[in-house]
Amino acid sequence: MEPKASDVALGTAVLEEGEIHRVVFIEGSEAFWPGRYEIRVLANPDTLDLDAYYSQFDLSDLWNGTASDSIVAGQEAKTWVRWTHESLVREYLLVVSQGAVHVLHDAHNSNDPAFREHEDVYHRITSTLRILPTGNTEGDPKAVPHN
Repeated sequence: MEPKASDVALGTAVLEEGEIHRVVFIEGSEAFWPGRYEIRVLANPDTLDLDAYYSQFDLSDLWNGTASDSIVAGQEAKTWVRWTHESLVREYLLVVSQGAVHVLHDAHNSNDPAFREHEDVYHRITSTLRILPTGNTEGDPKAVPHN
């Protein structure tokens, strides 16, 4: 079945080095410039804390020159806005037991006539984001295994 204009498409991408998982949602409502929301789970083999993990990012192209502290999914996070070619991209980073979670979405693009609607949807997704535990849950009566 062909997607309709109002469908949200799940984008596919090849994982980059250090990525464990990536999910990309693409708004299909505006063919000229679709909105985009991306969640990446990154490896953290050295179990770095948030500040140490954040320091590994190249942030030379930040819109306002600095990141700020925030809360995402009930956890401490860093957030920043980056200029990428034609748009401002808002990014969030938090460290969880499974690794690190990097969330990105188009914060503003003058080519997207629906950017305010996209921004509202992205804010609602980010403000309700929850990170579920994974791994071995044997012996934990409160754990809910999931695939």
